Amino acid sequence: MGFNPIFSFSPSHFFCRKQWYQRRVRGSQASIMEPYERALQLKEEGNKYYKGCNYSKAIECYTQACNLCPTDPVFSSNISAALFEQGKYDQVIESVDSTLSIVQEDNFQLKQKLLLRKIKSLLLSKRFEEGRSCLQTLFDLCNDKNLPITEEYKTLGEAFEHGIYSLLNIEKATANLLSVPKFRPCLETMSEYFVVGNDAPVTAFCTEDEDKENANNRIWLSKVREPVSVFFGGIGDARHLFATIVDAARQINALADKSKVPTLHFTMVDHMAAVIARDLVILTLLQKLADFKPEERGTNTEALKITAVLEYTYLGNLMPNYLHDILHQTLLELDKQIVENKLPDWIILRQNDIPLILAVLRYWHSEVKYSAKDILKAIEKLKSESNEVFDKAKEGKIDLPTGAKNILDAEKLIAEFNQLPDEFIATLPGEDTVAEKRARILKGLEDESIRETMLQSRMTSKGNTLEYLLYKKYSVLTPPDFLMDQHKEFVPIIEAIQKGGLKEEDDIALFKHIALGWKPNPTVFDKEWVSFVGEVVHDYNAYEISRFLANNIFEFDQEAHLFENLQPYFIAVADSLSVLKSFVRLEWIVGDLVNTLQAFAIDKERPRINLPVTFDRILMSNVPDYVGGNLTTFLYAMPQLKANPHSFVRYNVMLNNGMFKDIAQNVKAYTLLPNLESHIKFFGVEYVSGELWGGFDVVWRNYPTPLPQSMLVTNDEIVYWLTQIFFYIVLPKEEEDVYAAIRVDYPLNLVNFMELIRHLVKIGYPPHWFANFLSQLLSGSINTTVRPPPHLLTKNSLRTVSLQPFLNDLEFAVSLYLPILNFSIPFPKLPVYSSFQKYTIQLPPIMKNGMGKVPIMALLFSPRYNESSFASIREEIVGGTSRFVLISIWSLHGNKSRASFWMNSTRYEKMKQQGTYVYVVRLDSYRVVSNPTKL
Repeated sequence: MGFNPIFSFSPSHFFCRKQWYQRRVRGSQASIMEPYERALQLKEEGNKYYKGCNYSKAIECYTQACNLCPTDPVFSSNISAALFEQGKYDQVIESVDSTLSIVQEDNFQLKQKLLLRKIKSLLLSKRFEEGRSCLQTLFDLCNDKNLPITEEYKTLGEAFEHGIYSLLNIEKATANLLSVPKFRPCLETMSEYFVVGNDAPVTAFCTEDEDKENANNRIWLSKVREPVSVFFGGIGDARHLFATIVDAARQINALADKSKVPTLHFTMVDHMAAVIARDLVILTLLQKLADFKPEERGTNTEALKITAVLEYTYLGNLMPNYLHDILHQTLLELDKQIVENKLPDWIILRQNDIPLILAVLRYWHSEVKYSAKDILKAIEKLKSESNEVFDKAKEGKIDLPTGAKNILDAEKLIAEFNQLPDEFIATLPGEDTVAEKRARILKGLEDESIRETMLQSRMTSKGNTLEYLLYKKYSVLTPPDFLMDQHKEFVPIIEAIQKGGLKEEDDIALFKHIALGWKPNPTVFDKEWVSFVGEVVHDYNAYEISRFLANNIFEFDQEAHLFENLQPYFIAVADSLSVLKSFVRLEWIVGDLVNTLQAFAIDKERPRINLPVTFDRILMSNVPDYVGGNLTTFLYAMPQLKANPHSFVRYNVMLNNGMFKDIAQNVKAYTLLPNLESHIKFFGVEYVSGELWGGFDVVWRNYPTPLPQSMLVTNDEIVYWLTQIFFYIVLPKEEEDVYAAIRVDYPLNLVNFMELIRHLVKIGYPPHWFANFLSQLLSGSINTTVRPPPHLLTKNSLRTVSLQPFLNDLEFAVSLYLPILNFSIPFPKLPVYSSFQKYTIQLPPIMKNGMGKVPIMALLFSPRYNESSFASIREEIVGGTSRFVLISIWSLHGNKSRASFWMNSTRYEKMKQQGTYVYVVRLDSYRVVSNPTKL
């Protein structure tokens, strides 16, 4: 701390101090002066540390100085100043009170400074009543001693009143935090129903696919004594759950003493009730299979039928009538078990989710009206459309993503292949050497037919060739051998494929057999999705999926029938359930992954008696692809890990992994940080592992927090980065190709910005940094060297940037979070949360733009202008125009006919009186895509 008149003393003052020491200390004049001189030296050392932001060292020096001169208020005042910079406001208040007790009556300036520091600490600590009382003491001091009452003091008084009022909104704001959207809407208001995944099942107990004794971060049930909890986000077809169940059962079987096995709790979450219902159906069928004796599960005829039902339910669009009957009966039984609360005690459903799940089950067992003939027609249409697209692509009549174009271009494809490292080539199937694999694959890439197959995404492992060819032609799974007597119409077709010469009458006979003797698999239909898109069939490759399922669970036989490959998979899971059900609880939740995790974080999932809110493992599939990537993962998933070094979050990057050369580049696209190591300082998370190939299977763990002061970046650095994130959220970069199939989505709104600030405080950053930063943002402009995209990551000259177009969203997000933040903001002009209302307006038809699944839509409030006046929307917004208000915290519903948003009621009424119009605008092109609606 530099020279300050508050901390200086006159010669007479110093003489008095000397006399005090002469009375208190025995010895010579030199010995009397020595403690104070040493204290001054320590103070100067502390000041150097303070200026270098090493507040811990500064406090050490100031404390030693205090010990030498315990009645000198200057040294203890410096301690409270350093504590304030560390964000330890309760300690600041104690230190200030202690210092005030030794300040001389006539040292008004020091008293004023100390009281102000205490007042700010009380405000930041949300101790509003104490703060008001302390502020009154400061006012009294100023009035008594003719000291000025500054605007800052008045602002603090208003801030206390505002803070007291904000506390009244805690419950409302906390509850609404889970209902306010965190992402911009997309035009497709209904999520696609994915019935099967396309990645290899992996156990949650390990970061590696292989099962090794020394595998990194392995959970060994023989060594664990505490309950083990795993969170599966975006559970899909539950393949990762089943792999984990098999892993756990193998470990338990290997234990001699099973009394020491810890309790296992697996929480499965998906935002679609149909996904959860389908998994429960599969689980019920697996339980039926597990009810047979172990030696009968692979031989008993009835057990074989259950396995066949599992095969067709899991992977088929159609199934024989008699297998459909078993499935139908299973649906009815599951419905009854849920209604009568007679599910196995190791299966847990939330009460709020039960009506949603029952609605799906009842649709499946009573309302699906499609016939096998409908499905066959839909499949033929799908094939026809696929072939048409392929033909046009070959002729260059449609534009394809770069990767697809390169598949058609042999030279480019081969050039890309030659760039692949030997390490990757070594992982490809085959026992030959890397060089031999390269030669073999290159020869194949030169074959046009193979390139065509790649373009059409044809499978790479066909299983039994005859069965695969039947599947390609008729889109049905060939019945297993033990059922073939009931499906003799398949025999001549198989013989014709073997020998050639398919007869038309045989072809017709098989189609007739399927049309009359088969029924649709009801679990592939989601009522809302079907009504939304009008599709009644899913286009996936059952044979490719079966190969993935083999991972670490059974040996895949390239030439075996599909049933022969799937049977050991289902038996392995059924066997494992028999072992595990005494130790495990399976909790199923219908809900958004981010909201579910946030609900756990703010403890709104009451009652969760004996249910975990933190986890040893969190598996997210590739959900981050759709909800803001790593930024969302770090804010919502990582905080729900247990506080141990072996807990981790795992996810896949599958939507756009072809855009990135490595994981660091992928992460930077979302967090804007230059390298993986930076995430420790900015998020308190640590990169563990991940591969470029195979969909970026990425693992992160938490770094111990709160971070020590030595690891924190400076206030200037954190403000600079937060300003970048702010612009990254409110003004996504303009895409060169707005119809690109592979891209980075920017779905986040400013609700996530506030969650980021909340997170930074949790990991150890001083709250007053963010209180000051938010106050500056809320003022409507900011002095910064940061510029919006595309110049986000470049250094620029300092200038004032207007934030007027974003103020509504910013004020709403801050007021929403203010009641639950552990600090307050000295900005009394902020509208209180209760002043914001949710408004719903009718929208005119939104123009089709080909990007229905991309969350890029915002509401633009503006006086009505002709179309040409919107040619420079982005430039005006960047320039801080006051004629536009841009809202990204909104939702789209009612078949895209209604929009709901939050706005301060005063602002809304003013805009309404001004005749303001609302438009829907794309934030990747800044084009208006709707006609105006008047408020």
